[in-house]
Amino acid sequence: MVIKSSEKTLNVVYATTYEANLFQCDIGTPLYSIETTAFDQTQQPIHRSRSLFLANKVTFTLKSEKK
Repeated sequence: MVIKSSEKTLNVVYATTYEANLFQCDIGTPLYSIETTAFDQTQQPIHRSRSLFLANKVTFTLKSEKK
């Protein structure tokens, strides 16, 4: 299977009880949520993931190039 394109969405969410236990932080702590969907050459979704990061522990660098 070949990934032809992907889409990523970045949001700020707040830690639930479950997430606070995992991150060892307070309930309501800001988290970055990145949801990714990858598509094949026919634009059918072939992968989906969600990652959470403590907002005060991460830096994002975005780079784009024109082809």
